[in-house]
Amino acid sequence: MLLIPLLRPLNIQGGGIHLVGDSSSGKSLAQLLAASVWSAPERFAGSWDVTPGGLEIDAASRNDTVLILDEIKRANAKRVQEMAYSLANGVGRSTMTRERESRARLTWRVLTLSSGERSLAEHAAIAGDTAHAGAELRMVDVDAGRRAFKAFDDTHGMDGATFHKRLGDRLHEHHGHLGRAFVQRLVQEGDHEGLKARRDAIRAEFPDHHPQAGRVADRFTAIALAVEVAIGWGLLPWQAGTGLASCRRLYGEWLASFGRMGAEDRQILTGLQDFLQVHGDSRMSDIRSAGIADVRNRAGYYEFVPGDSGETNRLALLHSKALAEAAPGFSLKRIVQALVEFDILRVAGDGRNMTKRYRLPAGGTGRFYVIDTERLQTAIEQAA
Repeated sequence: MLLIPLLRPLNIQGGGIHLVGDSSSGKSLAQLLAASVWSAPERFAGSWDVTPGGLEIDAASRNDTVLILDEIKRANAKRVQEMAYSLANGVGRSTMTRERESRARLTWRVLTLSSGERSLAEHAAIAGDTAHAGAELRMVDVDAGRRAFKAFDDTHGMDGATFHKRLGDRLHEHHGHLGRAFVQRLVQEGDHEGLKARRDAIRAEFPDHHPQAGRVADRFTAIALAVEVAIGWGLLPWQAGTGLASCRRLYGEWLASFGRMGAEDRQILTGLQDFLQVHGDSRMSDIRSAGIADVRNRAGYYEFVPGDSGETNRLALLHSKALAEAAPGFSLKRIVQALVEFDILRVAGDGRNMTKRYRLPAGGTGRFYVIDTERLQTAIEQAA
């Protein structure tokens, strides 16, 4: 966690890494190791079991170091995504004194190292809150349970229990040295332009195919830079390139799970697919049917047409309220934008009108958003 003193000189915003894995996988040990860079780990490490206001105080007190938050399941599920935003943005809320005078807002710039048995989005879902793409990008998940040795890639010839005990003993005996030495050397060198040049060279090693992936690549780039600088200064007894290789591997794992489309587009399309799978038969009926189907809380209709693959394709005809229901948290305009971008929405005529008019089985007409389910499936598969 040597990255943090580099955030300000390199003008890098804060953010977080969230270690996800089963209990007893070594996540907490990894966090204590990170805390030991700066201070006694048992005093320096924190917890998600805190109010939003308390979290701001903790973040400000760890300014330019690292904020350790253990066990996300202890966080308020309704507010955890809001708290992730706050940590990354680095600015607290405006508050007032008893005399109704404005207090100075707390500010900070930290990297958060979080842990839990579930991801940020999974924890928020417990409270019925849909995943916010911005929060997921500010606190990115790292697999810390299915590596070669659960949270670790190498135990250096020791069995897991011995490795865990030896590290635990050492970090309580020796802590707070590396962070101070790194800051002292950083001040002595004062070569911010040289650091920026090295950052740019390392950044080229992290491919990205989307601006959102680029933001996460910037974070792993900065972490790799800090490790490589510390190795070069003789503060870490590792081979040059160790930090870069490790960060590239972690970023590659995250990128594979993120997929090839933006987080918001992915949430919209997968939400729509889930909606159609759950409600496609119970809340929809064939618009070409001669009879009047008894459908409660109707979401729309469906129509069978030849598909792009030559097989029969089922089009979903959704009214606007149902389409908005399929992707909660997004405006109807944003949902339609995603469907048009991936050529999933079949539009009428010259494409100016996003809906098509159909004659209804019971008489009269209605306008619907026409979803090509075959193209929806293809878009999701290609983005994976």
